[in-house]
Amino acid sequence: MPSIRRAKGYSGLQIALHWIIAALIVAQFLTSDMMSDYFRALLRAPEGRPVMGGAVWHAVGGGLVLLLTVVRLTVRMTHGVPPDSPASEAWDRLLSRVVHFGIYVLLFAMPLSGFAAYLLPSRAMGELHESLKWVLIGLIVLHVLGAFYHHFLLKDGLIRRMMVPDRGAEPR
Repeated sequence: MPSIRRAKGYSGLQIALHWIIAALIVAQFLTSDMMSDYFRALLRAPEGRPVMGGAVWHAVGGGLVLLLTVVRLTVRMTHGVPPDSPASEAWDRLLSRVVHFGIYVLLFAMPLSGFAAYLLPSRAMGELHESLKWVLIGLIVLHVLGAFYHHFLLKDGLIRRMMVPDRGAEPR
């Protein structure tokens, strides 16, 4: 991965993308049953495709997650990211990088596997998509626990960086 510039904080755009993607992921979890029902009907259909109904929101949400993740990574590479908290120990910095990397990988893999399951239609891709959901949930839990660890135990103001934009990080 190319070296990423270091900014003092996150820009307003980076913060907005973080929270919009987070909200979309919640929406994906809330609409996943509709898509599962549709996918089962799709696999049973002798020919043609059943009407998607409410499952369309899950498909659209997945496309938005993929698109906004591309935008987010582009902004991350061009605007940089703030340095690690000085309160972070080596294990904390390593775990943070692994969790963030894993989340980014899944923000690509989840929509792509979901679209492959729908377009092919493929039971194997559907099962992969479903399995990846649980990995993503685990990584999100670790991400939130890490944020709480910094906020409540280290008291280093790390959460504030994803709430209040650094005006110096805005594009000129």
